[in-house]
Amino acid sequence: MNYVLIMLLKLKNLFLVFLEDDWRIIKMYKRSFFITLLILFLFSNVFSQTSVEATSSVDKNKLKLGDSLIYTITVKRQGAGNFTPEVVPPSFDGFRVVGSYSQNSVAIINMAATVTTNMQYELIAIKSGEVIIDSAYVKFKDPSTGKIETIKTKPITVYVDSGRPKQSITQSPPTPTPEIEKDIKEIKMKLQFRFSDLIPYIIAIIVFILALIIAALFIFKKPTEPVIKYEDVDYKKEALKKLKATKEFLRKNDVKSYYTGVYEAVRYFISMHLKISLHELTTQEIIKKLKELNADKQMIDIINLFMFDCDVVKFADYKPSDKEIEDIYKRAEDIINNFV
Repeated sequence: MNYVLIMLLKLKNLFLVFLEDDWRIIKMYKRSFFITLLILFLFSNVFSQTSVEATSSVDKNKLKLGDSLIYTITVKRQGAGNFTPEVVPPSFDGFRVVGSYSQNSVAIINMAATVTTNMQYELIAIKSGEVIIDSAYVKFKDPSTGKIETIKTKPITVYVDSGRPKQSITQSPPTPTPEIEKDIKEIKMKLQFRFSDLIPYIIAIIVFILALIIAALFIFKKPTEPVIKYEDVDYKKEALKKLKATKEFLRKNDVKSYYTGVYEAVRYFISMHLKISLHELTTQEIIKKLKELNADKQMIDIINLFMFDCDVVKFADYKPSDKEIEDIYKRAEDIINNFV
């Protein structure tokens, strides 16, 4: 920073020698010179200091087997934004990850720039008892030393009841809104560096943006959606055939495969009946798709409860009774025969 100011002062004296006869040009130069100094001062305050914080939280720490919760990792860095921390989430032992979301925000308050990154993971409990979610790790480059630093969050303990989760018949399970718990571990590290250290990064970012703009003119084109062709077959008969074949799993005492086969038979029938692809969709996404297509509301509720009961057996430790095993087959058969 001092070096930049010295160079500007030397340039000022040099210009004054050549322009001493033109007072208007000298006055204009002085004004530009002081504006430049003001900009450098403002930027030096904004980027003079950097701090990094990492926290983790859950929206609830008591739930039942098959219930969902939201795990959130929050990373805040104040000051220079020329590096992006690498977030390494925990392994989530005892849970199944069904979705993840991320959000970034930037704010400048009292001449301090703050970048906040929120990463959320939607988890379903598949193991009962006391389950510990391990620490999340955040790796970033220290601008002053050039070394990779690592910080981690505090492990979180969640209590999972072995009872069957509650499921509403009229609507799909809502996505809970995460609430940051007070009992979290905050780790903060302060880094000091000069504004002049940012100049190469700023130049590199400008060149990179220009390259992206040029590449977009030649590369990016709106992709055409593939046309899905459905064969002219008796899909109801084929779905009932797939459903009947699942009884072979019961003879082998493989209940999870049986429930998976029953679920897939219904998924196949709905996909063929509505002429849409549901192969890669989860239960919640299938229900959302049916609502968008204005399917019968009562039938959506029946399908929602049916698929949820299948998911509890497929992905959790729930053991269905003989009556439930027989009933799930009849419910699948009714959906295939009566879907409108």
